[in-house]
Amino acid sequence: MFGSRTRKRLPCLKLPMLMRLAVLWMLQVWYLILVRAEADASGTHEAAEAVPDAYSQSVKAQEAYSVADAAAASAASEPRSSGVAGGGILRQRAAASVDHLREKEVMEIETDKQFERPEPPKPSFDQSASQVAQLPAQKAESLTWSPKTMSVVLPCAGEGQFALRTVESVFESTPQEVLLEIVVVDDGSSPPLTDAVLGAADLQKYRVRVVRHEVAVGLIGAKKAGGDAAKGDLIVFFDCHVAPQPGWYKSFLRLSAENYRRIIVPVITDLDIDTWTQRGGSKGNAKCYLTWDADFKWFESDDDYVPVLSGGLLGISQRWWKETGGYDEVMKGWGGENLDQSLRAWLCGGEILMAKEAQVAHMWRVASDPRTQPMYTVAPGVAHANRMRAAVAWFGEFSEKLAQFPSLMATRKKPDGSPWFGNVDNILEVKNRLQCKSFAWFMHRFKHVYEDGGLIPKETFAIRNTAPATSSCLTYLGQAGTSPDGRGQAALQACRANDDRQRWHGGNRDTSKEGRPCCSGVRAWNTDQCIVNIDGSDTVKLGVCDVSGQNRGQLWELTADGILRQKVGGFMSSSTCFFPDADGVSIRSGGCHVGTWTKHEASEPRESILYTQALAHEGEPSAV
Repeated sequence: MFGSRTRKRLPCLKLPMLMRLAVLWMLQVWYLILVRAEADASGTHEAAEAVPDAYSQSVKAQEAYSVADAAAASAASEPRSSGVAGGGILRQRAAASVDHLREKEVMEIETDKQFERPEPPKPSFDQSASQVAQLPAQKAESLTWSPKTMSVVLPCAGEGQFALRTVESVFESTPQEVLLEIVVVDDGSSPPLTDAVLGAADLQKYRVRVVRHEVAVGLIGAKKAGGDAAKGDLIVFFDCHVAPQPGWYKSFLRLSAENYRRIIVPVITDLDIDTWTQRGGSKGNAKCYLTWDADFKWFESDDDYVPVLSGGLLGISQRWWKETGGYDEVMKGWGGENLDQSLRAWLCGGEILMAKEAQVAHMWRVASDPRTQPMYTVAPGVAHANRMRAAVAWFGEFSEKLAQFPSLMATRKKPDGSPWFGNVDNILEVKNRLQCKSFAWFMHRFKHVYEDGGLIPKETFAIRNTAPATSSCLTYLGQAGTSPDGRGQAALQACRANDDRQRWHGGNRDTSKEGRPCCSGVRAWNTDQCIVNIDGSDTVKLGVCDVSGQNRGQLWELTADGILRQKVGGFMSSSTCFFPDADGVSIRSGGCHVGTWTKHEASEPRESILYTQALAHEGEPSAV
């Protein structure tokens, strides 16, 4: 291209060809970087000026101050010495532009991910407790996110001053940069809360947005309306009579950021409504498990995972709220929504985690204090209908178990032949869309509750008096299902074929054995009751089973040689036994001598058969 004379006159042409090409390429790169940097800086400035008016002029002012602070910080970071060489400034700006471009590209990628519904995991027993820990790296990365703001939803029905005090507590315990809004759902309060306790000044001061129902729709409808209206990254549901404790929000944000499909629950403590402070220290409750009659019970375990929510205190990402459909819009009043939401989470690729450092003091209903009583009514049968909806939709083949609980009226039909609790197609739509797992998967995921805790017994049996002159069996005196007051009794009655109230099985984990398998107690089948001690001279006292096995009062066993005894330990300790009196009606307690009972007509219950079949069909599960 150039002659030898020309190359001698132009020193730059003395360089090798590859080096000349590299120099030209670098010049083009610097040019593109400077042009892109100018365009992005201009675009960023325009975006900063387009801040929407979210609440009021005061919020706008705060946002403006934040923008000004950011601009000042940016100006302070610029080189101040005029002696810096021009090439040095160029290199600094070019490097900053490259970093800016990379950040922008990452933000665009993550924004796309945020609104792209990831493929739900296939139903399998092989997925462990933590979705993040077990999924492939690219899948786990898609579950992480960066929540910045919260909407706190408060369903309030006639709460009066409790509503204001809860609003104040939420506002004072949450930083302004985190608390986007408090959504108060006024569910038919009379007079309206905005007329009684939440004036215009309160709404502005505490960032309150009110959703008003002129006619009460019930707790579930109020929560759904608040959740659908919320705008924060994280939607937090609290009852309208709580006091979040300092720092509660930190765990909510941190734990949720690890997995947008993770529901967060706090430790629920006791609230002194006179001082509106936490009472009794930080000891509280967070975990519940699901019973066969579609109810729930509190329990404790070593891990932080929660099988079933207790109800109204939780945090959920707005994205997961929308993907799972929020609450069942057909449910009415109160009750059952926690079961449905818990199973939606666990079976459809999510999880529920306890935030141990987050405490929320809650007002409990106390019969002796009228101030704590609900200011709303729930129509008879509504809670049972809600529970049936959740159970029928999610239990799958195990829903046949519901017929064993008369109070649920599982076989009752409307005049047109449809189920009395309504059509559950809306829940099944979510189940199919998210390719949710089976209920057997859920029970195996919480094997320490359902297998080790004795809720899937391998056998049930009658406990029969061996005295030849009588034919009496130990009989639970309550109904199938959860005891209304948490207590129960058992007595000797004539043995009857096919009487479920005369069937018993092992219950509660055995903490004395490695792995703490079942069983350390004796449980009345299809109830929540375990043997505790003798009550008077002719009945046995029962209480709510402690599936963890920690309640030493429930350490009972029926031995192979027919002794019904309390298991005790320690030096010089002696066991207490129950034995039938000579009349075959009364039950006595005393020292353990000879066997007076026999395990009668043992058989495998339906739930165990179905569970075994599910394991065989879906594959032998891996250890969790």
